[in-house]
Amino acid sequence: MSGSYILALDQGTTSSRAMLFDRVGRALGQLNRTFRQIYPQPGWVEHDPSEIWNTQIGAARELMAQKGVAPAEIAAIGITNQRETTILWDRATGEPVHNAIVWQCRRTAGYCDELKARGWSSPITPATRGALLGVFTQARQTVEGAIEAVLANKAGSQDALDKAAKTIDASLQQYNATVGK
Repeated sequence: MSGSYILALDQGTTSSRAMLFDRVGRALGQLNRTFRQIYPQPGWVEHDPSEIWNTQIGAARELMAQKGVAPAEIAAIGITNQRETTILWDRATGEPVHNAIVWQCRRTAGYCDELKARGWSSPITPATRGALLGVFTQARQTVEGAIEAVLANKAGSQDALDKAAKTIDASLQQYNATVGK
């Protein structure tokens, strides 16, 4: 490890937090930035992906500036996030096609009910380390269910061939932190 500091990014459901640690793990500071919760209709919850990125990178930059830490002094970055929140994005540009579908969103509840009716609860529960289908699982926000829900409600986005779904940690890393590389 050549740098002197570790930067931890905690991208949560209601805020983005940055924490800075020294080489021996002592906390040197933290900074928190909240972002909007979007409720397009009852039971639906969304986040603006650009707002997530801007609050996360903003918190990190401001904390580093407060502590006088240059980017070259960061030895490692750790990311923790809301995991099941899904973003549909354009593969070519990295731009989001729609707001992020938050893990709390119930728009795919019918899809989960269909999976349960077809007997998929048993195979999914062990794969999610015991989480039940429809409760805090990626299965509830399945790529198919999320894409279907977004495309069904967004005019002009029916060409899903150039679209992909990603979770928040992938969003923070790919096309944002690495500029698509």
